[in-house]
Amino acid sequence: MQCQSVAAGNDEGLDRIHFEILDAEKLSKEDLEEYEEEYGIVKEGYRMTVDMSITEFGDTETDIVDVDVIKIDGKWHLAESY
Repeated sequence: MQCQSVAAGNDEGLDRIHFEILDAEKLSKEDLEEYEEEYGIVKEGYRMTVDMSITEFGDTETDIVDVDVIKIDGKWHLAESY
């Protein structure tokens, strides 16, 4: 679907995050209402399956993860990190 690579330098040695969205489904009305209780008005959201690689100190770890992304005030956020 979509492939993205982000360079991220920091004191902890994080070099690069690469991700590819494998699947995305709109969140249900019930899921959006739950996020609204926590974050306020949520316009839309998706549950995505993402193939993610993180390179840190020259070592790369890869995993497939499910994440929820939500739209608040016109900007997209990972639901747990907003």
